[in-house]
Amino acid sequence: MKNASDTEIDLKVKQITASLQPPHSVFYDVERCRKDYREATDNPKMWAKLKPAIDKTVKGLMEKIHIALEALENSEFYKEFMEQMQDPEILEQIQRVRGTDPHHSHLQMVFYGIGNIDPEIRTRYSHSRSQMQLAFAILMKEKFDFVNDIVLYDPILSTIERTAINELGCTVLHDNEFGKRTVDRPTIFFMPNCPFYLHDNVLGANWTPANLNKIIVLSYTFQDFPNDKSLGFTKVDAVRSSDRLLHEVRLPQTDITPAVYEEPFRDFSWHFFAWDGSLEDLNKLEEPYLCYKK
Repeated sequence: MKNASDTEIDLKVKQITASLQPPHSVFYDVERCRKDYREATDNPKMWAKLKPAIDKTVKGLMEKIHIALEALENSEFYKEFMEQMQDPEILEQIQRVRGTDPHHSHLQMVFYGIGNIDPEIRTRYSHSRSQMQLAFAILMKEKFDFVNDIVLYDPILSTIERTAINELGCTVLHDNEFGKRTVDRPTIFFMPNCPFYLHDNVLGANWTPANLNKIIVLSYTFQDFPNDKSLGFTKVDAVRSSDRLLHEVRLPQTDITPAVYEEPFRDFSWHFFAWDGSLEDLNKLEEPYLCYKK
């Protein structure tokens, strides 16, 4: 549409602008708006007309995230969380992970499964819960020197949400990794709304003594995952069966007010992995569950 007429450009701008107005469907936003967005950025005349509407929508969404940041920072949960982060047990585990790579003393946060943060998108997920979880990740980066960047992915994010998240200092990944990221540096996987198989994929992609020692998983406690061997979560089953490998610490369970945020960290835990044995011994932990794997 680079050589489109002014009438065609105006019509397209009107169409895209209308899609930004509430309420809009997540299905339209994801499947079509990204294509429209790319088309607009390729046409300087169209982009000049469209950018003010996009900027206004992004600004409104960022204001909602800043409200969530303030609510979180003033909450009893956050006060208890900051106290927990002074616990020698937690500090020792984080320092151990930081020390696994002489070239990277800081941890990268990989955030999977944020969900939609825009309340104008029709979705079955809780926008306010996702906003609070994003606020938590941002505050982790701001308050602690061991987190130096955040990369993030969710396939349902809209163009507006991706733009706002980038503006907030996070990097939105372009490709779906399906949790199969093999780390090359100390890493926190923050997985607040992820299905069980993604946790198994994260562990499977890093199933070596060296890599397991480099990762931390912050998510629902593994102990609450379904105890159904037929599901084939062999890595999760192996990990939670071994006190030698897994060290788990629950986050504070204080509710966050106002109640609109819907307990965004209920049953969350730090999952630390420390393995000083061989890969062969590590694989033996999984052997009892392999017969159930599909």
